[in-house]
Amino acid sequence: NMSWIVDPDGMGLVHEGPIFTLSLSVLGEFRAILTVFDAEGNQDDDWIYLRIFDETQPIVDAGADIVTGQNELVHFNGRGSTDDHGISDWNWSFGHGGEVIFLRGPEPTFSFETVGTYIVTLKASDASGNRGVDDVTVTVMDTTPPVPVVVNAILVDMGEFVTLDASHSHDNVGIAIYEWTLFDDDHWKWLHGAQTLYMFSESGSYMINLNVSDEAGNWATRDLKVIVRDTQAPTAMIFIEGTADVGVPFSLNGTGSRDNVGIIFSHWTFEHRDGPMNISGLAAVFTFEEPGEYEVTLTVRDASGNQDTDTMTITVLSPEPTVEGHSPWPWVLLFAMFIVVLTGAWYLRGNE
Repeated sequence: NMSWIVDPDGMGLVHEGPIFTLSLSVLGEFRAILTVFDAEGNQDDDWIYLRIFDETQPIVDAGADIVTGQNELVHFNGRGSTDDHGISDWNWSFGHGGEVIFLRGPEPTFSFETVGTYIVTLKASDASGNRGVDDVTVTVMDTTPPVPVVVNAILVDMGEFVTLDASHSHDNVGIAIYEWTLFDDDHWKWLHGAQTLYMFSESGSYMINLNVSDEAGNWATRDLKVIVRDTQAPTAMIFIEGTADVGVPFSLNGTGSRDNVGIIFSHWTFEHRDGPMNISGLAAVFTFEEPGEYEVTLTVRDASGNQDTDTMTITVLSPEPTVEGHSPWPWVLLFAMFIVVLTGAWYLRGNE
């Protein structure tokens, strides 16, 4: 008679017969004892050691694919992985920024700085060294806005093109759209391109807004000031009569003068008996004290220093003499002489 005794983990397995077939789920090293008996009751024992190894690989689950933004904290989850005897180690690996990143544990975290798609590999192993592998895809979306770069201000003359240049603007992936917005000639206008040209209709100060955006829809703006210098001279125009009288106030009228922006300075100049005369204002009054011809010049100037002149000759006349301007005594004497003559003639005629 033969019997086997195997006692893994205190289970006390016994089998009668020469062959004992068994399947053990308990890992480790166990002794199997064989006892043999003869008909007389004599017996003997022998044993062997059984070493039970785990050869089953873990079933690894790296979790669902992940979509995230730049610099956002990503939470990995390998808790869905299983093994018949338990997982003892989780190792995550992937490439990022030119180097290989290694993370450990069932739920590590990481922040991706660079836009792109990453294949993250999870290798899970048990205590016996059996290992399984699974991948998770991480898609990192672009959340970084572009950086618009332009000069702060541009100065041009009227009639010149303004060069709008945003070619030094930059983005972590690339700028897709350049849009310039400005208000000119009573209308909003939109221009496109990293570099473009525009001519303003009038002088003045203009604010232009630049908007740059990338393929992901991230955008940023920057303002640019353009000063269009006035180079158009005003037009001086004299509207006065060509004659004046001595001693009578005379109107100097230059109100018909014009400028595209506005006249800020005006004055009249001419020579008079007291010397050079300088009178300010588009409309003024002056009294000439001597007859003669006077060359009067009107000068007008705008805020940009552009100016123009107009000249006219004024003839100043002396007033006509009046009775009130002469002595009455010659007339009185003449009348007295007439009475004397008339009286003498009457007297002589009466004595004849």
